[in-house]
Amino acid sequence: MAAPGIGFGQNDGFVFQTRAFLEEVAGLAEDESWPRNATFDDGVHNMQLIAAISRSATEQGREVTIAQ
Repeated sequence: MAAPGIGFGQNDGFVFQTRAFLEEVAGLAEDESWPRNATFDDGVHNMQLIAAISRSATEQGREVTIAQ
């Protein structure tokens, strides 16, 4: 809702997120005031973590090693 004193709404947050993403893709993300986006490698690592957690849970909490 755009009204004085309300602050940022959901639409504003989406605009900020979209701008940060597009600047990162375009190679324009030199301004360090915006948070950096995760890399592809970060995504792969997170998927490995999720798979390891799932595998450990199905094997009664057995320790699972993640390749680096």
